[in-house]
Amino acid sequence: MVKVTKEVETIKQQMMLVNGFQLTIEKLVTTLQQQLEKTNDHISQPNDNDFSPPTNVWCPWRSDSCTEKIIRPGQMTIVMEQEVSLPFALYLSASNDPNDSRYVIHFSIDKYRVKIGKTVNGITTIINETIHHEYILQEGKNIYWLSIDHVNLFIKYGHGEVRDRSTLLKSGVSLEEKNSVGQIQYVHVSFNGSRILSELTRYEDKVKFKIGQYPVVLDPPLLVANTTNLDHYLHNSFILLSRLKEPCQSLYLDIIGWKFQDDAFPHLYEAIEYSIRNESGWCYKTLRKKASTFGVSDIHATYLRITIGSNMGTSPGVPYVLEIWPPGHFSPIHSHASTYGIIRVLHGEINVKIYRTLSLKKMKHIHEATFYENQVTWLSPGLNQVHKLENKSPNKSCITIQAYEYISDEVNHYEFFDYIDNNGSSIKNFKPVPDLDYTEFKNIMITEWNNRN
Repeated sequence: MVKVTKEVETIKQQMMLVNGFQLTIEKLVTTLQQQLEKTNDHISQPNDNDFSPPTNVWCPWRSDSCTEKIIRPGQMTIVMEQEVSLPFALYLSASNDPNDSRYVIHFSIDKYRVKIGKTVNGITTIINETIHHEYILQEGKNIYWLSIDHVNLFIKYGHGEVRDRSTLLKSGVSLEEKNSVGQIQYVHVSFNGSRILSELTRYEDKVKFKIGQYPVVLDPPLLVANTTNLDHYLHNSFILLSRLKEPCQSLYLDIIGWKFQDDAFPHLYEAIEYSIRNESGWCYKTLRKKASTFGVSDIHATYLRITIGSNMGTSPGVPYVLEIWPPGHFSPIHSHASTYGIIRVLHGEINVKIYRTLSLKKMKHIHEATFYENQVTWLSPGLNQVHKLENKSPNKSCITIQAYEYISDEVNHYEFFDYIDNNGSSIKNFKPVPDLDYTEFKNIMITEWNNRN
């Protein structure tokens, strides 16, 4: 009997060991799963500075489908570029069936309202909507975009440049719905309430979709730095040079070391200031000749363009330009023809206002910053393209060196800058012609400086 009792106790102890081992395994599996989920969340979260507007074009007519699969489930930005005004709706779900109603995010826009909604197990509710005249479908050419992020739990809608400052509506996603949003991998579209593409062929060349795998999280900083610290990153105040796309990096390296004052003539900037103020100076006279360049005569709506080198056919005009901005002078609001560009301040300061689009109806800027000597800002296709430059200093001119280039396989070369005229009444185009070549300009400045009273 004693022997049997001992065997029973031994069996109990072995069972306890097995159960304990099993619990340990289960805890280990749970911990590993939690770490894996965190890792996946980290991987799926793009660096804010890596964001660039979507470039992958989707044409429903060419694919013969109103449904497209998303590269990154739960994180995406969908852009709709329109040449003509066309109401449309987007349905985003985990199914390639547009009629699946288990979990769907809806977006619709027409000339009366914009609406964001959701369907959960067949029940549809409105998340956000507006009839604001600036948010609804606009007349003519425009860009609309929708961005979804299951990590940061938001849905954003905007007009114009695809950036956070262009956001018009933002809706939160509940934590309970995070997994459902994270499984979204299909976008379905309808035009004017129809998905019958054969009845909509007249719009094939008038609308264009672009789908990107990154959501719109933060605005990319305007100020470029070669190195930054943790504080800069946390405050989103600089963008690292290494984060800029080519050819911005090369353009930066091209001009960052250029010196325009040297031992041979250390007074170039003083000579330019003198030429601007002296009525017989080349700068003074040239600026007055240009007073009507951008519409009704306005001497402050002028600046000087001094080109360096030749037109290589890789940019709108000569790629390297010295621009001179007397106190109080400014450019019109203008668009940079989808180019890459770098602007470095050599002397003084320049104020830059950014606009979501080039439009007579939307002339309020969405961002503004002032750059000082040796600071650098940038632009690339789809970002910082529409801006206005102004020297707000009351007594000191600003001199900048600017470098531009397109990527031939990304855009059709457009040799003009579109701008809003001084009257604010029409959009025109301007061919960036030089006022003078740099070598000749510098010789004139040397002569004027040496001959001053």
